[in-house]
Amino acid sequence: MRQIPWGGEVRWIIPLSRYDAFKFSLGYDDTRLKLDADQRFIAPEIITFTNKFGKKFKEAVVGVGWTYDSRDQLIFPKRGLAQTLAVRVSAPGAKLQYYRATHDLSWYYPVSDSERWIVNLISCLGYGDGYGKKGQQLPFYRHFFAGGNRFVRGFEENSLGPRDTSPAVRAFGGNAFMAVTAAMIFPNPIKPDIQSVRTSLFLDAGQVYDTRNRKKVVNGQKVSRNPAGLRYSVGVSLTWHSPLGAPLTFSLAKPLNAKRGDEKRLFTFWMGTQF
Repeated sequence: MRQIPWGGEVRWIIPLSRYDAFKFSLGYDDTRLKLDADQRFIAPEIITFTNKFGKKFKEAVVGVGWTYDSRDQLIFPKRGLAQTLAVRVSAPGAKLQYYRATHDLSWYYPVSDSERWIVNLISCLGYGDGYGKKGQQLPFYRHFFAGGNRFVRGFEENSLGPRDTSPAVRAFGGNAFMAVTAAMIFPNPIKPDIQSVRTSLFLDAGQVYDTRNRKKVVNGQKVSRNPAGLRYSVGVSLTWHSPLGAPLTFSLAKPLNAKRGDEKRLFTFWMGTQF
Protein backbone atom coordinates (compact mmCIF):
# COMPACT_ATOMS: atom_id res chain seq x y z
CA MET A 1 0.00 0.00 0.00
CA ARG A 2 1.13 3.52 -0.79
CA GLN A 3 -0.13 6.79 0.66
CA ILE A 4 -0.03 9.73 -1.79
CA PRO A 5 -0.69 12.97 0.14
CA TRP A 6 -0.43 16.62 -0.81
CA GLY A 7 -1.75 19.84 0.65
CA GLY A 8 -0.78 22.97 2.51
CA GLU A 9 -1.37 25.02 5.63
CA VAL A 10 -1.34 28.66 6.72
CA ARG A 11 -0.51 29.41 10.35
CA TRP A 12 -0.98 32.43 12.59
CA ILE A 13 0.71 33.03 15.96
CA ILE A 14 -0.83 35.65 18.26
CA PRO A 15 1.22 36.60 21.35
CA LEU A 16 -0.87 36.84 24.52
CA SER A 17 1.84 37.70 27.04
CA ARG A 18 5.58 37.40 27.52
CA TYR A 19 5.35 33.61 27.66
CA ASP A 20 1.96 32.71 26.14
CA ALA A 21 0.81 32.62 22.54
CA PHE A 22 -2.28 31.45 20.67
CA LYS A 23 -1.91 29.50 17.43
CA PHE A 24 -4.43 29.12 14.64
CA SER A 25 -4.11 27.32 11.32
CA LEU A 26 -6.13 26.52 8.21
CA GLY A 27 -5.07 23.73 5.91
CA TYR A 28 -6.10 21.43 3.11
CA ASP A 29 -5.14 17.78 2.75
CA ASP A 30 -5.68 15.56 -0.28
CA THR A 31 -4.81 11.93 0.49
CA ARG A 32 -5.03 8.97 -1.87
CA LEU A 33 -4.42 5.38 -0.88
CA LYS A 34 -3.10 3.02 -3.51
CA LEU A 35 -3.42 -0.66 -2.58
CA ASP A 36 -1.31 -3.43 -4.08
CA ALA A 37 -3.03 -5.73 -6.56
CA ASP A 38 -2.19 -8.71 -4.35
CA GLN A 39 -4.16 -7.99 -1.19
CA ARG A 40 -2.75 -10.96 0.70
CA PHE A 41 0.00 -8.73 2.06
CA ILE A 42 -2.27 -5.82 3.00
CA ALA A 43 -3.45 -5.54 6.60
CA PRO A 44 -7.12 -6.56 6.94
CA GLU A 45 -7.64 -3.40 8.99
CA ILE A 46 -6.69 -1.29 5.96
CA ILE A 47 -8.98 -3.26 3.65
CA THR A 48 -11.87 -2.83 6.10
CA PHE A 49 -11.17 0.92 6.29
CA THR A 50 -11.05 1.44 2.51
CA ASN A 51 -14.17 -0.66 1.97
CA LYS A 52 -16.03 1.60 4.40
CA PHE A 53 -14.61 5.04 3.56
CA GLY A 54 -12.97 4.68 0.16
CA LYS A 55 -9.44 5.53 -0.99
CA LYS A 56 -9.58 9.26 -1.72
CA PHE A 57 -9.97 11.91 0.97
CA LYS A 58 -10.16 15.68 0.61
CA GLU A 59 -10.11 17.48 3.93
CA ALA A 60 -10.19 21.05 5.14
CA VAL A 61 -8.35 21.05 8.46
CA VAL A 62 -8.63 23.61 11.28
CA GLY A 63 -6.01 23.80 14.00
CA VAL A 64 -5.99 25.69 17.30
CA GLY A 65 -3.34 25.68 19.98
CA TRP A 66 -1.72 27.38 22.94
CA THR A 67 1.95 27.58 23.83
CA TYR A 68 3.78 28.61 26.97
CA ASP A 69 7.55 29.05 26.90
CA SER A 70 9.56 30.44 29.83
CA ARG A 71 12.89 28.81 28.92
CA ASP A 72 15.95 31.00 29.35
CA GLN A 73 17.15 30.18 25.82
CA LEU A 74 15.94 28.17 22.85
CA ILE A 75 19.20 26.30 22.22
CA PHE A 76 20.26 24.08 25.13
CA PRO A 77 18.10 25.76 27.80
CA LYS A 78 19.16 25.49 31.44
CA ARG A 79 15.92 26.41 33.17
CA GLY A 80 12.28 27.05 32.37
CA LEU A 81 9.17 25.33 31.05
CA ALA A 82 7.84 24.90 27.52
CA GLN A 83 4.52 23.32 26.68
CA THR A 84 2.15 23.18 23.73
CA LEU A 85 -1.49 22.10 23.56
CA ALA A 86 -2.79 21.63 20.02
CA VAL A 87 -5.97 20.30 18.40
CA ARG A 88 -6.48 19.63 14.70
CA VAL A 89 -9.98 18.92 13.39
CA SER A 90 -11.20 17.95 9.94
CA ALA A 91 -14.03 20.26 8.93
CA PRO A 92 -17.64 19.06 9.34
CA GLY A 93 -19.12 17.56 6.20
CA ALA A 94 -15.93 15.81 5.12
CA LYS A 95 -15.93 12.11 4.33
CA LEU A 96 -13.71 11.62 7.39
CA GLN A 97 -14.63 13.63 10.48
CA TYR A 98 -12.01 13.35 13.20
CA TYR A 99 -9.84 15.26 15.61
CA ARG A 100 -6.30 14.81 16.89
CA ALA A 101 -5.14 16.44 20.14
CA THR A 102 -1.57 16.57 21.50
CA HIS A 103 0.17 18.01 24.55
CA ASP A 104 3.96 18.38 24.75
CA LEU A 105 5.91 19.55 27.79
CA SER A 106 9.58 20.00 28.60
CA TRP A 107 10.91 21.33 31.94
CA TYR A 108 14.51 22.24 32.82
CA TYR A 109 15.90 22.85 36.28
CA PRO A 110 19.61 23.24 37.20
CA VAL A 111 20.71 21.32 40.28
CA SER A 112 24.26 22.71 40.53
CA ASP A 113 25.60 26.24 41.00
CA SER A 114 27.43 26.01 37.68
CA GLU A 115 24.15 25.06 35.93
CA ARG A 116 25.93 22.21 34.18
CA TRP A 117 23.90 19.52 35.90
CA ILE A 118 20.28 19.97 34.83
CA VAL A 119 17.15 17.89 35.40
CA ASN A 120 15.02 17.63 32.25
CA LEU A 121 11.51 16.16 32.31
CA ILE A 122 9.60 15.62 29.05
CA SER A 123 6.10 14.34 28.38
CA CYS A 124 4.16 13.82 25.16
CA LEU A 125 0.48 12.86 25.11
CA GLY A 126 -1.85 12.31 22.18
CA TYR A 127 -5.42 11.24 21.54
CA GLY A 128 -7.63 11.15 18.46
CA ASP A 129 -11.07 9.92 17.46
CA GLY A 130 -13.97 10.48 15.12
CA TYR A 131 -16.91 12.81 15.72
CA GLY A 132 -20.29 13.53 14.22
CA LYS A 133 -21.58 10.64 12.14
CA LYS A 134 -21.77 7.21 13.70
CA GLY A 135 -18.78 5.04 12.85
CA GLN A 136 -16.35 7.90 12.30
CA GLN A 137 -12.82 7.23 13.55
CA LEU A 138 -9.28 8.49 13.44
CA PRO A 139 -7.94 7.25 10.07
CA PHE A 140 -5.11 4.75 10.35
CA TYR A 141 -2.70 7.03 8.49
CA ARG A 142 -3.11 9.60 11.32
CA HIS A 143 -2.28 7.08 14.06
CA PHE A 144 0.28 7.73 16.78
CA PHE A 145 3.45 5.64 16.95
CA ALA A 146 6.23 5.16 19.51
CA GLY A 147 9.63 3.54 19.63
CA GLY A 148 12.81 4.80 18.03
CA ASN A 149 14.80 8.00 18.15
CA ARG A 150 12.24 10.32 19.77
CA PHE A 151 9.84 8.26 21.88
CA VAL A 152 11.01 5.29 23.97
CA ARG A 153 14.51 4.77 22.66
CA GLY A 154 15.84 1.23 22.76
CA PHE A 155 12.94 -0.07 20.67
CA GLU A 156 12.72 -0.17 16.91
CA GLU A 157 11.32 2.91 15.17
CA ASN A 158 7.49 3.08 15.36
CA SER A 159 7.29 -0.53 16.56
CA LEU A 160 5.37 -0.19 19.85
CA GLY A 161 1.62 -0.47 20.24
CA PRO A 162 -1.08 -2.47 18.47
CA ARG A 163 -0.18 -4.61 15.47
CA ASP A 164 -2.22 -5.49 12.42
CA THR A 165 -3.54 -8.97 11.69
CA SER A 166 -1.64 -9.48 8.43
CA PRO A 167 0.79 -12.42 8.11
CA ALA A 168 3.66 -9.96 8.63
CA VAL A 169 2.16 -8.71 11.94
CA ARG A 170 3.31 -5.13 11.45
CA ALA A 171 2.99 -2.19 13.83
CA PHE A 172 -0.29 -0.38 13.16
CA GLY A 173 -0.23 2.44 15.71
CA GLY A 174 -3.22 3.64 17.67
CA ASN A 175 -5.37 6.61 18.60
CA ALA A 176 -3.94 7.08 22.12
CA PHE A 177 -0.29 7.71 22.93
CA MET A 178 1.92 8.65 25.84
CA ALA A 179 5.67 8.98 26.29
CA VAL A 180 7.72 10.46 29.15
CA THR A 181 11.43 11.03 29.68
CA ALA A 182 13.39 11.82 32.83
CA ALA A 183 16.91 12.95 32.02
CA MET A 184 19.95 14.25 33.85
CA ILE A 185 22.02 16.57 31.69
CA PHE A 186 25.69 16.56 32.69
CA PRO A 187 28.93 18.17 31.44
CA ASN A 188 30.50 16.64 28.37
CA PRO A 189 33.13 14.27 29.86
CA ILE A 190 35.53 14.73 26.95
CA LYS A 191 35.45 18.52 26.67
CA PRO A 192 33.25 20.01 29.43
CA ASP A 193 33.46 23.63 28.22
CA ILE A 194 32.23 23.06 24.70
CA GLN A 195 28.92 24.89 24.19
CA SER A 196 27.61 23.07 21.12
CA VAL A 197 27.38 19.59 22.70
CA ARG A 198 25.06 18.36 25.45
CA THR A 199 25.13 14.91 27.07
CA SER A 200 22.52 13.26 29.28
CA LEU A 201 21.46 10.06 31.00
CA PHE A 202 17.80 9.21 30.45
CA LEU A 203 14.92 6.96 31.42
CA ASP A 204 12.18 6.63 28.78
CA ALA A 205 8.69 5.19 29.15
CA GLY A 206 5.75 5.06 26.79
CA GLN A 207 3.22 3.11 24.79
CA VAL A 208 0.52 3.37 22.09
CA TYR A 209 -3.03 2.05 22.42
CA ASP A 210 -6.17 1.64 20.34
CA THR A 211 -9.21 2.55 22.43
CA ARG A 212 -11.74 1.99 19.62
CA ASN A 213 -10.80 -1.47 18.34
CA ARG A 214 -9.46 -3.23 21.39
CA LYS A 215 -9.98 -6.81 20.28
CA LYS A 216 -8.83 -9.00 17.39
CA VAL A 217 -9.61 -12.58 16.48
CA VAL A 218 -6.75 -15.09 16.65
CA ASN A 219 -7.47 -18.80 16.07
CA GLY A 220 -11.16 -18.15 16.57
CA GLN A 221 -10.71 -16.34 19.89
CA LYS A 222 -10.88 -12.64 20.73
CA VAL A 223 -7.69 -11.27 22.25
CA SER A 224 -6.54 -7.77 23.11
CA ARG A 225 -4.89 -5.73 20.36
CA ASN A 226 -3.25 -3.48 22.93
CA PRO A 227 0.11 -4.35 24.51
CA ALA A 228 0.31 -5.08 28.23
CA GLY A 229 1.84 -2.17 30.12
CA LEU A 230 4.32 0.56 29.31
CA ARG A 231 7.79 -0.08 27.89
CA TYR A 232 10.85 1.34 29.63
CA SER A 233 14.43 1.97 28.57
CA VAL A 234 17.57 3.64 29.91
CA GLY A 235 20.54 5.04 28.10
CA VAL A 236 22.91 7.88 27.32
CA SER A 237 22.39 10.58 24.73
CA LEU A 238 24.60 13.16 23.01
CA THR A 239 23.17 16.17 21.17
CA TRP A 240 25.32 18.30 18.90
CA HIS A 241 23.98 21.63 17.70
CA SER A 242 25.55 21.55 14.25
CA PRO A 243 26.37 24.54 12.03
CA LEU A 244 23.40 23.48 9.90
CA GLY A 245 21.14 24.93 12.60
CA ALA A 246 19.45 21.65 13.46
CA PRO A 247 20.50 19.54 16.46
CA LEU A 248 21.81 16.02 15.83
CA THR A 249 21.06 13.56 18.64
CA PHE A 250 22.77 10.19 19.07
CA SER A 251 21.51 7.74 21.69
CA LEU A 252 22.49 4.35 23.08
CA ALA A 253 19.58 2.73 24.91
CA LYS A 254 18.73 -0.56 26.58
CA PRO A 255 15.12 -1.76 26.98
CA LEU A 256 14.28 -2.68 30.58
CA ASN A 257 11.13 -4.75 30.09
CA ALA A 258 10.94 -5.89 26.48
CA LYS A 259 8.21 -8.45 25.87
CA ARG A 260 7.97 -11.25 23.36
CA GLY A 261 7.53 -9.77 19.90
CA ASP A 262 9.07 -6.39 20.77
CA GLU A 263 11.72 -5.16 18.35
CA LYS A 264 14.86 -3.71 19.95
CA ARG A 265 17.26 -1.09 18.67
CA LEU A 266 20.43 -0.20 20.57
CA PHE A 267 21.50 2.92 18.62
CA THR A 268 19.26 5.74 17.41
CA PHE A 269 19.94 8.96 15.51
CA TRP A 270 17.68 11.97 15.23
CA MET A 271 18.01 15.21 13.27
CA GLY A 272 15.41 17.85 13.93
CA THR A 273 14.25 20.72 16.08
CA GLN A 274 14.32 20.82 19.85
CA PHE A 275 11.07 21.17 21.77
